[in-house]
Amino acid sequence: MRKKPFLEIIKMNKLLVLTLSLVLAACSSTKSGNTLPAISLSLLNTLTLAEHPLRTHQPALQRVELPPYFTVTAEAEPSLASVVFSINGVAIYTDSRAPFNLHEGDDKAIDWDVRKGRFEIEAIGYSKENASGDKLAYGRVMVEILDQGLPEAVADTSGEAVKLWAEEHLDSVMTPKSMQAASGLNLPYRIYVPESYDASVKYPLFVHLHGRGERGSDNSDRIYRSSNRIFSGTRSLVSPAMQQRFPSIVIVPQCSHQTDAEEWARWAGDLDQASGSYTQHPEPSESSQAVRELIELVQNQYSVDDKRIYLEGLSMGGMGTWELSMRWPEVFAAGVPMAGWSAQGQVARIADIPFWIFHGGADEWNPVVGSRNMYDLLRSHNATVKYTEYEGHRHSQTFYRAGEDESLLPWIFSQRKN
Repeated sequence: MRKKPFLEIIKMNKLLVLTLSLVLAACSSTKSGNTLPAISLSLLNTLTLAEHPLRTHQPALQRVELPPYFTVTAEAEPSLASVVFSINGVAIYTDSRAPFNLHEGDDKAIDWDVRKGRFEIEAIGYSKENASGDKLAYGRVMVEILDQGLPEAVADTSGEAVKLWAEEHLDSVMTPKSMQAASGLNLPYRIYVPESYDASVKYPLFVHLHGRGERGSDNSDRIYRSSNRIFSGTRSLVSPAMQQRFPSIVIVPQCSHQTDAEEWARWAGDLDQASGSYTQHPEPSESSQAVRELIELVQNQYSVDDKRIYLEGLSMGGMGTWELSMRWPEVFAAGVPMAGWSAQGQVARIADIPFWIFHGGADEWNPVVGSRNMYDLLRSHNATVKYTEYEGHRHSQTFYRAGEDESLLPWIFSQRKN
């Protein structure tokens, strides 16, 4: 009888805790003895395999978190056009677009049975798409599954249970703090750190930017509650159910209202209503500069995966998502702007960042044409971009519906910078 695939078992159990022994660091020597430039292999939401080889004096890892969407990422020179992934000598998937990932999805199923024993993951990089041309790089790592099973307590992942949890516990896990920026501006913010935080694990960092109505200095719950369903709905990111799938650190800064013009974005001249665009000011606003400093502060204080910093925002925060990613494109692994204006003249700076854009077709405040234009411009730069337009939806309706999209968080957390 055919065994159930690895991912089917994880889905069925909601969370599978594996005890892994990392047997061999990633190497660049092929089985035939040829040496190629190395590909570094990472298992997302766990330790980076290449950085943690098992030594005789080291114990096996007793705690490894895996999301239901299992992903292996291959990092190598930008000259690669495609990567072939194999498990135990069997080619599983060819990815012809960087970042090169092997993960479960609509067309990327992994058939890896969960059982005790050693497994070999290999990646071969090619100079052309679809595993053609010259072999340019190689990586191999051995993983040993020592044990498997459900944790003692698995949170209820039903939407209603998550919503009820958020109503009762959300404020208690979003810790209020503040930071003084280099400009002297005091930046209030909320931060969520996983209850099971482990400094030996690299965590993604999720940054949420609120809308104009939440500007201020009170650091109240309105900066995350009066937004979308990413915090208070059936998909609350900081709930135990979602943290089982997407363990992460979350920050929500509050934009200053010291002047009426202070926003996440800063522009020169007037907004162009016809195109939904603006001309970016040479200097960032004080609030956006402070957010950049806050990200650095969190990176220094916690174990953050620098290649998995995600930016999401709505309305003024959607505008801020475009703005911050354009000013500091080297920081962010993905962006999710919802119903925001954009500096369309700066699109080339963000062509390497994956985006998922949301907008309502009947938005009464921020013109939908701006998001349509950004989608077309990013596509013209061969960027990774998705666009969802909700027909007939007004401004705030977009946020709530987008936050309930079951594919949003899996998409965000599957992104990783090269």
